[in-house]
Amino acid sequence: MPMVKRSAASNLGKFAATVEAAHSKADIMSIFEDLTQDDQDSVRLLADKSWCVRYMVANQLYELCEAVGPEPTRSDLVPAYVRLLHGNEAEVRIAAAGKVTKF
Repeated sequence: MPMVKRSAASNLGKFAATVEAAHSKADIMSIFEDLTQDDQDSVRLLADKSWCVRYMVANQLYELCEAVGPEPTRSDLVPAYVRLLHGNEAEVRIAAAGKVTKF
């Protein structure tokens, strides 16, 4: 399951760009929120941990911003981005901070 979530997080922006605008706001934002709040720390399969999901979301967040537009970005993605910047894992914070200019 973590590998599926990591793949979904890494391709969510590309997927959102192909979906109709009405679905972007409702469905895509719901998926995004689920990925950013994923808490499977008890699940450790090989090298896949829940921080990997948040790491991939941090790396791909700007693509999602471009796909959903300015209003959903302000209302939904900015708070999620701030949570990524304040996350517990250094890798997630570094990934999020590295994308600050694109965001």
